[in-house]
Formats: sequence, structure tokens, C-alpha cells
Amino acid sequence: MLVTGAKGFIGTALCREIRERYPKITMWELDLPEHDLLSADTLNAIHDFKPYVVFHLAAHHFIPWCNTNPNETLRLNALATRELLGAACASKFILASSAAVYGLSADPTTCLSEPTPSYPVDVYGLSKLWAESACYQYAHGRDDTGIIAARLFNVVGPQGADKTPHLHPKVMASAGKQMVCSLPGLDEHRDYVHVDDVARALVDLGDAIVRPGFDAINVSTGMILSG
Repeated sequence: MLVTGAKGFIGTALCREIRERYPKITMWELDLPEHDLLSADTLNAIHDFKPYVVFHLAAHHFIPWCNTNPNETLRLNALATRELLGAACASKFILASSAAVYGLSADPTTCLSEPTPSYPVDVYGLSKLWAESACYQYAHGRDDTGIIAARLFNVVGPQGADKTPHLHPKVMASAGKQMVCSLPGLDEHRDYVHVDDVARALVDLGDAIVRPGFDAINVSTGMILSG
């Protein structure tokens, strides 16, 4: 088994969940920047490792940074996904995608569903949509690979070693220090899902792949909250 982005916010919780469920499994916890997913050395090592299952979480995901650095964002989030698919040749591939592929909802009080058209409004959402397209293209016509794009909504929980700014840790840290916390976008509606629930869902999705092809699945609570 291979997990990319293993030391990140979601990756840490995912690896913990995998070890608890499958304590005897051989797992490569690959992380950035120790490994460049577009380098020949890394891709050859992945090919030699021959993972049966891949959880691909490694990505640039801080939206302001992504918008400022579109080429690097698309390089890692989209192009590296295509290269990883070819190198791993895995039977099961789970991509950590995002609800950002949907863009803005015409009705913010209505839950987004998988058939909702994808019109991303930022570079991050575009990069994830391109990554999904790479997965669909790779799976098309193949009979040896099942791929799921897990469209994660607003993930919250303990930040751990991940230093990327996240809303929930910021609020909790400010509350603990009795500090004022500036929260932009309070007029927006979001679906918050805990990182441990996301980790369980990702492992469940991996277990659920029993046939080749591509599918996109929302990972959310279905509860819409304002702010």
C-alpha cells in the first residue's frame, strides 16, 4: 500500500486508520518534499514497490498560495497524479479530490451531489478537476484498475504536524488564548466533516473497489452550515 501526503493533515489520520485496521500491512508513507512525485527516481521506486492500493493525498491545497502559484499547483496536483497512475500500476487508486471542483453553488442551501456540473472558480479546484480527468482517462478501457475520486468537503480536526493554515485549528487556538479571530466568508455555506471520519471513509472506499473503472464520490456529512 502507498500513501502520498502521509504527513499532512488528512494523511496523518489516514495512516493511523490504516495501521489500526490492517496492522500487518506493508505501507509506504511517502511525503513531500522528501520525494518529488515527478522525479524519475521517485516514480521508478514506486513502480518497483508495486503497491496494490494507492491513496493519493499529496497536493498543494492552500487556496491563496495555489492562486498565486498556478503552474506549480497544476504540476503537483494534476500532472503528478497522471504520472503516479502510470508508475504505480495499482489495482486500486483513491484520489483525494475536493468539493472545490463544483465551484459556486446556484443554491447554497442545497447539498451538492455527484451529478452537479463542475465549474471550479479557483486554481485549486481546477487542479483537482484535471486530476480527476487524468484518473478517468487512465481507467478508460482498462480492466485492471479501479479508481475513486473522493471529493472531500470542508475537513476539520486536529492539525498535527501540518503547518498549512486551516480554519478549525485557528479558531480553537484563538479561543484557548482568548484572542480575536478574523473569519472571512461568514456569508458562505459549508459542509464540515471531521478528519477522522474522512480517514475512515477513504479506507472504506478503498475496500469498496471491486471492479475496474472510475467513479467520483462525495465525502461529506450532508449538513450545510453557514460560515
